[in-house]
Amino acid sequence: MSRQEKRRGKRDVAKKSEEQEIREKYLIVNFLGLTMQVLHDEFGFGDARLKRFGQRVEEIFDCINADYVSFDDILEEKIKKYAIDLKDKEKAVSDIQDKIKKREDYIIYNHGRWDRPRLDIESKKLTNLAIEADELEYEFKIAERKYENAGRKMIDIKRQMREEYKK
Repeated sequence: MSRQEKRRGKRDVAKKSEEQEIREKYLIVNFLGLTMQVLHDEFGFGDARLKRFGQRVEEIFDCINADYVSFDDILEEKIKKYAIDLKDKEKAVSDIQDKIKKREDYIIYNHGRWDRPRLDIESKKLTNLAIEADELEYEFKIAERKYENAGRKMIDIKRQMREEYKK
């Protein structure tokens, strides 16, 4: 390869990286604008909150550009958060199921000794525990979905980033 071909190759690489950088900035600005529009329309963010949001996003991008953190680090942190949330909810469901089992055993053991009003009170307590268990199981399923979705998003973003670098 001649010296001239090497220089041309370097210029082509520099030109592609500049074009890539322009595309990335364009994508980021458009996505930030879209996000701010949704925050305003759907969640009632005013000028002050939108400004704070924009500043925070800019700070995070500065950290990414300075190589203090990467997109992968941020996504992995979110996945860890969901995993911890998932474990907490799973433990809460397990705890409430244990309480239900103990309450059932307590009622069965004392059934013959109690009068009707006492049985009604204990049945209501058991019913309330069952309702609480259903609510916790629902929250657990939501947390589980969030964890799965965060994992999928991370994979999708990595795939998109690889495709962008190939261009």
